[in-house]
Amino acid sequence: MGSANDIKLQKAPKLRPEEVPSETLECSTLPEGLGVQIRPNGKIRVVEEKTGKGVLYPTTRDEYQKRDDLKPKVNPKWIEKRRKEKQKRKANHQLKRKREEGSEKAATKGKPKFKKAKKEVKAETKVEN
Repeated sequence: MGSANDIKLQKAPKLRPEEVPSETLECSTLPEGLGVQIRPNGKIRVVEEKTGKGVLYPTTRDEYQKRDDLKPKVNPKWIEKRRKEKQKRKANHQLKRKREEGSEKAATKGKPKFKKAKKEVKAETKVEN
């Protein structure tokens, strides 16, 4: 018997949402050109039938009747605005990290990593003279 640390298990491959096997079906309540994609884990999303890309549905622009089960709460303009803000924050964060790394490198160039006490430096210069 060996140590438990000697055992190496393979990790399950991470699949992107596009790579997960799923069925695309037509739905009579959806507008033409849209279908429902059902994944093995039970998740459902609305997709374009031609391209298979995900679609926000129902949105505030779509038709709606009082008795409909799905009340449109998704505003495409709001979602696009949030997506752009998130990308901007991410870009600013990456830029900030690059600047910090650059300043650390510039600060350590030509200087010793550890500063000596003034007394030690004076003592060394006296000995050399």
